[in-house]
This record gives sequence, structure tokens and C-alpha cells, in this order.
Amino acid sequence: MLLSFLLGAPLRGGRFDRRKALLLILIIVGFITGGVTGALFYAQLQFYALTAPALICFALALLYHFYLA
Repeated sequence: MLLSFLLGAPLRGGRFDRRKALLLILIIVGFITGGVTGALFYAQLQFYALTAPALICFALALLYHFYLA
């Protein structure tokens, strides 16, 4: 659901869902922060800037794998 629909819900007589709005705001902020951080790291490290996100994804995949086991 788009953030504009969440903001317009009270105008239509519905209720404002704070939980969904917080989730959407965190996703947007995380996307912008990740993009800026990635651009800054790329300027310094070139291709090696991708090692940190790759290691984080690998660690999360291992945690998820052992969580399911």
C-alpha cells in the first residue's frame, strides 16, 4: 500500500495505520541511506564496496537457515 493511501485514509473516514506507515518510512529511509552509503563507499573502494553488503546477506542467510533447522 502506498504511503499516500495511508495518509488519505482518515480523510475517507478510515483509520490511520501507524504500523504500516512506520514500516514504509523505515523502508524509504533505509533505501536512501543505503544508496548514499553505497555511493560513498564506491568512490573509495570501487568494486570492493560490495563486500560488506554481500557478507551481511550471507550472514543473514546462515542465521535464517539455522533458525529453520
